[in-house]
Amino acid sequence: MRAEKLFLLINEIDDRLIMEAEGNDEQPVEVVFEKRFPIKEIIALAACAAALVICVYAVIHVRGGITPPPDSGNNSTAFSSGENSSSGYSSDSTSISDSSSETSETSETSDSSDIESNISAVSINSEVLWGIGKTFDEVNDRYGDIVSGGQNVYSFEDGYGRYAWDSKGIDPQQSDRDVNIEIIRGNGGCKSIDGVKPHDLFSGEFTSLSFEQLTANGFEIGPHDDSLYTMYDGYRFRTFTHPSYENISFSAMYSEKTGVIDDETSIMIRLNETSETPHITLNQEALWGMGRTFDEVTERYGEVTSGNFNTYFFEGGYGRYVWDYGGGIDNSFSDVNENIEYIKTRGGVVMMDNIKANELLIGEFTTLDYDQFAEVCGITYTELGEEPPGLYDTWSRSFTHPFYENMTFHMYMKEPGVIDETTTFMVRSDDF
Repeated sequence: MRAEKLFLLINEIDDRLIMEAEGNDEQPVEVVFEKRFPIKEIIALAACAAALVICVYAVIHVRGGITPPPDSGNNSTAFSSGENSSSGYSSDSTSISDSSSETSETSETSDSSDIESNISAVSINSEVLWGIGKTFDEVNDRYGDIVSGGQNVYSFEDGYGRYAWDSKGIDPQQSDRDVNIEIIRGNGGCKSIDGVKPHDLFSGEFTSLSFEQLTANGFEIGPHDDSLYTMYDGYRFRTFTHPSYENISFSAMYSEKTGVIDDETSIMIRLNETSETPHITLNQEALWGMGRTFDEVTERYGEVTSGNFNTYFFEGGYGRYVWDYGGGIDNSFSDVNENIEYIKTRGGVVMMDNIKANELLIGEFTTLDYDQFAEVCGITYTELGEEPPGLYDTWSRSFTHPFYENMTFHMYMKEPGVIDETTTFMVRSDDF
């Protein structure tokens, strides 16, 4: 009733103010209205009225909840009713608690459902993987001009990271990009792409991805790779794979602080070598001495350990180094120093021999036959069969390699057709 009277009072005052304002020529209606009865006070009074109504309703509700039932026949029944009343209140409380519990469980289920529904549906962008296994020219044609790189690693204008090819035949000291590109053009397909951004690799909408989310999307997560952990302070590495790409693995370098894949994460895509055939390359360092002067070889490999005339072994060298004597060395000379002084004037090394297999060939193997050696090392034989045993009671066969255009190689085997740790090699300049 009080609330109703309050609202009637407000309406009556409102009507009186408007009537008074209509006959006032000095001030507009809104000014008189605001001055005589400010709108803020009206709102405050309305709020008080609403609060009063709520309080009255609450009192009535509580009283109804604890009033004994009207059918109370005797005292015991009344007492019992009292207990029941109290019990009934407890029952109400229990009911409220159960309802709250159900609400909580529903909320938890809803939250869990929301979490599951919020897991980003991500998949691999196959376009990013296209470059794996492709030659330099194929990647170059598809992704445009080179923007950076050297040796065996290059980035392209429209590419997805840094593309790397096998480095066999690459001289670490060779800075000429064109020379290195010509070499890797013959080194097969791209082995890896690094520096890949997550939003390029994964198709789907996400801000960040946990490794649990990747698992939910069918990825298989490997353990933390702590072998690289100390190399990058504040970052960790983890490898993952996807069953749709059996020969490819992914490695994420992510922040140790966030623990998730986000915009700061860098991903490497790597081609897994599945072939059982070993990969063999020629050791560039072992062949460095070809074409070098005596002083250059001495400076790189140390003092002479043995030799005379125009052939010498060096402390840290690879086999025996031979210079063109040009008929200027008298075979009767016994003074090594005198011969060396003459050799210093004869230009670069024209031949090397006695190079051990484990020094010239890079790669793990026990034995190789002719066909295997040609396949895994990229060589071409210069004649159909091996030569019969020669001066050193060995079988020999000659071959060439595309990265060493002006050289011919000879290998010396104890058994024909068997390249193993006992095999030795000779390489000579075609100009000699």
